[in-house]
Amino acid sequence: MKKGRKMQGWQGVSLWSAALALMASGLAGPAGAQALPGHSVDFDPATGRCRIVLEPAGTTGDAPPRLFVTSDLLKPSFAFGLDGKDIAEAVVIRANTRAPLMARQGLDAAALQADPFWAAMTKTAEGKDSLYLTVKDAKGRYSSARYDGLHAADVWRLAALACRATGLDVTPQTPVEFRDVEAALSLTEADRVQLRKVLAATYGEAGTDVGTDAGFTVTDRRFIVQYNQEHGHPSGEYLWPEALKDMLAMLLPVVATAPLADEEVADSFGDWVQLRSKGGATCRIATSASEVVGIDPGLVPALRMSFAVDRADSGGRLAFELVTPNPFRTDAPIVARVGDEAFALLIEPTSGAVIPKPLADGSLSNALMVALRRGKLVAIQGGSASGAPAGVAFSAIGFSAAFSAMAKDCNRSGVMAWIE
Repeated sequence: MKKGRKMQGWQGVSLWSAALALMASGLAGPAGAQALPGHSVDFDPATGRCRIVLEPAGTTGDAPPRLFVTSDLLKPSFAFGLDGKDIAEAVVIRANTRAPLMARQGLDAAALQADPFWAAMTKTAEGKDSLYLTVKDAKGRYSSARYDGLHAADVWRLAALACRATGLDVTPQTPVEFRDVEAALSLTEADRVQLRKVLAATYGEAGTDVGTDAGFTVTDRRFIVQYNQEHGHPSGEYLWPEALKDMLAMLLPVVATAPLADEEVADSFGDWVQLRSKGGATCRIATSASEVVGIDPGLVPALRMSFAVDRADSGGRLAFELVTPNPFRTDAPIVARVGDEAFALLIEPTSGAVIPKPLADGSLSNALMVALRRGKLVAIQGGSASGAPAGVAFSAIGFSAAFSAMAKDCNRSGVMAWIE
């Protein structure tokens, strides 16, 4: 919205805002979408406050009030009350019941939606309920405003759309809202590539290779429509939150990591397994490869990532095996990617383990471990024995919980610094 300007009917603003104006007037939006209440919007960029003033269906008196809701985007918090001149007393009349109306401010989203004024403003079977707002000024003169069919759920949708207010319990109904819901999923590039593979494998031609481009194509959007129709999601060409986990898992058949000869399984966390030596001297966590490219098929069943500690040690000593058995050439760069972050790796000459590249002082940074704790997938890329590109991916789901359990099991609290 333009700076310092009160918007009436969203005149002269962005295409997105213009679409909202049409929806508010009931002239646009898919069938079944509830038209938004009549309103005006005032955004103050200096304070970060977005104010919605709801237009009544009818008024009486010289200074009829207007109901407003304000979203403070910097706090964030909400307020509501009445716009009007010299208001000395305000009353709300609903279903022949009178009650004083007190302005509220500094509310979080939950408190706003639970406030009795709004909680009583629910949809009825007829959808024609009215409320009256009557005010008295300092000279004892009365004015009033009537709102017909005003419902809290529609006001929350309006606040989310017009003010980008967050935290409100809103059911999206239009493409604009569905697009914003998808954006709020904060998909990483790895997520998007994985989703494109799922969609191509499910709806595309056999053998379709989507490559590594993370952008959804027109074809991907068409496939999303098919997926949503089959699973009863209303969001058209946009991803529905409840579908995301299932779709990401469809091409990630993580195989349970087998314990070594002297180990036993202690617990499992997501796609990670907690292991301990049968004598209890060492503790380890591991996960198997979820996806491989250009790697000797004979190695694939054994590929894993693991971290281990020794009960007899102290402090932050930790054994790394970012990929074992190592499928990469020693003379080609190896890079690990978690989301948008990239980390240089190398093969440790003595052990042959793939580890993070040491810092200038010879120490190892915990940056990759922290990224693993926050991410969903780590993809490691390098060169194969033949010289062709090779890659292996591991799920990060359950990593931090498994790591914490390992540290506790072997009484090695010092290693927690690696993921903090």
